[in-house]
Amino acid sequence: MSRAGSGLFALLVAAGGLGAAAPARADVPPVAAPQVTAPAPLVGAATGSLLVDVRFAAPVAAPVVALLEGAVPGDGPRLPLAADGLDWTGAVPVSAAQAGTWTLADVTVGGELVPHGAALATAVVQGSDAPAVTFAPVTRVPVPRGSTVVIAGRAVLGDSGRPAARLRLAVWSSALAGGPPSEPVPFVRTDAQGRFRWTQLMDGRGDAVVSVARVLGEQVVQRTQLRVAWLRTSVTAVPSATRARAGARVVVRGRVQGAPGAAVLLQRRVGARWVPLAGAASRAGAYAVPFRLPAGRTTLRVVQPRTAEWRSSVSRSVVVTGVRNRT
Repeated sequence: MSRAGSGLFALLVAAGGLGAAAPARADVPPVAAPQVTAPAPLVGAATGSLLVDVRFAAPVAAPVVALLEGAVPGDGPRLPLAADGLDWTGAVPVSAAQAGTWTLADVTVGGELVPHGAALATAVVQGSDAPAVTFAPVTRVPVPRGSTVVIAGRAVLGDSGRPAARLRLAVWSSALAGGPPSEPVPFVRTDAQGRFRWTQLMDGRGDAVVSVARVLGEQVVQRTQLRVAWLRTSVTAVPSATRARAGARVVVRGRVQGAPGAAVLLQRRVGARWVPLAGAASRAGAYAVPFRLPAGRTTLRVVQPRTAEWRSSVSRSVVVTGVRNRT
């Protein structure tokens, strides 16, 4: 397995952002003959170029950008075009995984939308047997923030099942809801069997997931994510009484450090198992869970269950005793 050098990694412009250009103005020349041309059918890991050609009715001096909508949600790059007389042209790399109808949705000149009616032009990209990438942690997870995690995976062609050898994959870590970074990212190539292995540093500022994806130009293609880190918290538990009459109301209070608003669950030990008694939501990091004290010794603990952001946390166990009334 080999590693390719780092390369610039631009944020993918989502389809919902295509309308960010300024409204069309009457002095922007109209488009006379827009065209989008698909490459020959793509098979496996092969890539091709989707060609865009825009001709204006009059010369244009300002920068021209084509706004595309891809066949897969999120495939919507902004494509700067190069001038060739009245024609402005450009190319977008595409893969078999992006097969479907591509649309030239808008064109801007100097940031101004070119007036037009429906979609300017469309083309159908044909593709089959696209690679599928899977990976899993070698390191035991979850890992603390700021530590490293080793992942191993494989890329195979989706229809035939053959290895996707020498496939170039980008690897990065990010927050749970974070997108790809704009700074350079490292790449790894699969070996002859389509396998790869990578050691990733989980940034202590908030990285929680590792992402592996193909990157074509400024497009993130076939992104796969794996959660490997959670935030840590701690829970305390103090009963209002450690000895009381059986059947009395006892309140277990405590704090959830670092996770305000987190839910907690009071549990009772029965043999080797922990059985839920009651739950509550913390407020400003504090909680209170009431319960009826049974007769005899009862071992309790409070659990803050794992969430999308936080690792689960367990308090120290406490023992309370319910005393029967003497008759």
